[in-house]
Amino acid sequence: PKEVFRSCTEMPEARKSVICAFLESGVQDGVKHGPAKDVCKLTCGTCVTKTKTPTTRVTPSPTAVTPSPTSGCSDDEGGIYFFRSRKGGTPKEVFRSCTEMPEARKSVICAFLESGVQDGVKHGPAKDVCKLTCGTCVTKTKTPTTRVTPSPTAVTPSPTSGCSDDEGGIYFFRSRKGGTPKEVFRS
Repeated sequence: PKEVFRSCTEMPEARKSVICAFLESGVQDGVKHGPAKDVCKLTCGTCVTKTKTPTTRVTPSPTAVTPSPTSGCSDDEGGIYFFRSRKGGTPKEVFRSCTEMPEARKSVICAFLESGVQDGVKHGPAKDVCKLTCGTCVTKTKTPTTRVTPSPTAVTPSPTSGCSDDEGGIYFFRSRKGGTPKEVFRS
């Protein structure tokens, strides 16, 4: 076998793809020389940079509470709601069943938040007692949200950024040109 030494800049263009694909290392004068893909990274286009690529992962959000007008919802049977009316300028405490709620005052009555006591019994506001009538039933649902999280570092070939051939480096290549294998060292 004949040993030949050349730099990366002297790599023959016609044989570049074969030389850069060679994987073995060789020794000359007690010095180990790597394959061109490791020594001539810029010439062979084998530079790598580490980049982080974000990925999208769908994860459930906390439980959201959404009003539902019907499913599994009803007014308290026999329940009495409390409302303080200011009709006519004089406050008046009103205690009624859900079926007695006047349609014309429904939005005002259902928006009332206070509780009241009648004959020693505490009665809540219509929004809590007459849930179906007021449309204040709630159901718990889980809504998925999209969260972007970084993926593991991906190795991406890069032909130039921060990449160069080893200055004065010598690469090893075993040529089979002409049918006879020969070791070729190139710098």
